[in-house]
Amino acid sequence: MTPAAAMRRAHGGRRAALAAEPASPLTARGPRARTRRALAAAAVLAGAAAAAAAHADGAHGAFPARVSQGALVVAHVAPGSEVVYAGRTLRVAADGAVAFGVGRDERGPIEVRVRGADGAVDVARIAVEPREWPVERVVGVPPTTVEPPPAVAERIRREQARVAAARERDDARTDFERRFAWPVTGRISGRFGNQRVYVVAGRDVPKSPHSGMDIAVPEGTPVRAPAPGLVTFADADLYLTGGTLLIDHGHGVSSNFLHLSRIDVKVGQHVEQGQIVGAAGHTGRASGPHLHWGMNWFDVRLDPLLALDPSDALSAREPSVDLDGPTALGYAPHDDAVARADVAAALSGVAACAKRARLALRTPQVEPGLVTVREAGQRDAELVLPGRAGAYLFWPGKKPGVAVPDDGPGFAATLRGAAARYYDVADCDGA
Repeated sequence: MTPAAAMRRAHGGRRAALAAEPASPLTARGPRARTRRALAAAAVLAGAAAAAAAHADGAHGAFPARVSQGALVVAHVAPGSEVVYAGRTLRVAADGAVAFGVGRDERGPIEVRVRGADGAVDVARIAVEPREWPVERVVGVPPTTVEPPPAVAERIRREQARVAAARERDDARTDFERRFAWPVTGRISGRFGNQRVYVVAGRDVPKSPHSGMDIAVPEGTPVRAPAPGLVTFADADLYLTGGTLLIDHGHGVSSNFLHLSRIDVKVGQHVEQGQIVGAAGHTGRASGPHLHWGMNWFDVRLDPLLALDPSDALSAREPSVDLDGPTALGYAPHDDAVARADVAAALSGVAACAKRARLALRTPQVEPGLVTVREAGQRDAELVLPGRAGAYLFWPGKKPGVAVPDDGPGFAATLRGAAARYYDVADCDGA
């Protein structure tokens, strides 16, 4: 394989390039803070680019020089090679694609052994970037889901064994090579890997680290497949995880969606990226409506945020938006002037009717549409807006945020109606 070809193929392993968590933009104010944020964003993006370039430095020019704890690593070797990692012989696709996961507690360095068709052996030694794992205290869940009686504990054991069995598949499909996309749009209310402590009757009950990413959305929000795959598990009533769905992406890589209020697909069904597979809810052990999106490589739990393209996980453009009160936040692709104008006009209409109702509503517009923001008072809550046009309605401390995408000529009326319901402003409907 030529170096140029290796570089092009190694770019498919972009998910390993995020070695650090996204920076949060609204922790400080003022010109100096904005400068620090801009420099931090540039440093993160430069680091991601450097890591991507390092993909060509490993065995057969395929593997990254360093990865993050919790990362999904996708790389390419010469077809016909034998690849061994962590005592497991990896499946090698016809195009040379291989995938493996790096655990939350992996310290590294890790080794990947590659034997080519000619018998030559290379060993890629990969450094593992450590991460910090804050403690999350969770209140409001049913006590019996935290400290279950013996009969319930046995039920949980049986149910989790069924889920674990579904993760043992090693299909030849390479759906994992597709760029993963967000299954819903909302603020991140729970981080992968953070230590969970549940509060029960005033007591702290430590539990396992969080196995995925929680995204706060209203109940009933459609959940879309982040990548193509095969449905391997679907059960609407597991004790801890409620409505539970697994989608296998091949080579041991899978996504799981928990606490669903509805499941729209069946075991054995192939789904396409973006296809609606269910709806968010708060079934099982949940304190409120949200989507839990987890990922696995066999029994190794992975961080879904690192499976996204870096441009989808972090934006270099950080808005100075104050989210400590009712806010309608507009977003539009930076290169679409028509969409920006439509969103601005729609926000103006919402602001006018809110003013008549004596609601102090902020309506900033954000460019580009892909940004990371933080609600005031929420230490680790982040929102990632999609790269399309629309608006996001906030009322920090009162309600979960609601996304209103621009679906066409009627967007202004749609946004006014949504704002009326969300902010309890009757005048918006007739504006």
